[in-house]
Amino acid sequence: MSLVQKIVKQAAATFAGSGFDSAAFEKLSTLMNELKPTDVNMTSDPESVLAKPSERAAPAGYMEILDDSNFTCVIFMLRKGRAIPLHDHPGMHGLCKVLYGSVKITSYDPPEKLNLSKSGFFKAKYRGAETFSADNGCHFVLPTEKNLHTIEGLTNTAFFDILAPPYESYGARGCTYYTEIPKDVVDEELIARGYQDMIESDDIKLLRRSGQPGWFYTSVEDYKGPPVEL
Repeated sequence: MSLVQKIVKQAAATFAGSGFDSAAFEKLSTLMNELKPTDVNMTSDPESVLAKPSERAAPAGYMEILDDSNFTCVIFMLRKGRAIPLHDHPGMHGLCKVLYGSVKITSYDPPEKLNLSKSGFFKAKYRGAETFSADNGCHFVLPTEKNLHTIEGLTNTAFFDILAPPYESYGARGCTYYTEIPKDVVDEELIARGYQDMIESDDIKLLRRSGQPGWFYTSVEDYKGPPVEL
């Protein structure tokens, strides 16, 4: 049985119930930590997999391995210097394992209750930026921790990604994009609503909902790794 098949079967077991099974989640991450590019038949720079470079070449691409009602399993690819913009994963658990190259992941905790100002800002806890390469283990996304993030390709990179439950095109689990607001934008209205601590603390950032940036789009590439089934 291929390593990818083992991962898919473990993901199915991990996310089959309504509760969170920490032991099963740990077993899944342990399997994913073993992944190498050759396990998915990726033997060269991810840029060679993406559409040929051009003025409209996609900054990112993805290969769908499995799309199940309980979880999705894909491989994302990013060109050097390009990024997946700041976005959320509502109510989701996620595991990301770099296969090739390295990425910088900048994360935020979502607020317990979304308290928008008149200007559409809200406070989020800044969790910092981390660098992940193929030598590192998984990066985790949890419903209340590091749920909002941006991923920047420090090199041409590819990473194996599992999300549970999946996004919904129409529903409560849509993907929302955000913009971080610089501190010098804070005004009297925001201070009056309790945002003074954001000015005084580097751990608190102001974010604002935004649409998907026009510069970000993905190409769909063929998955050529070992077949999987549930």
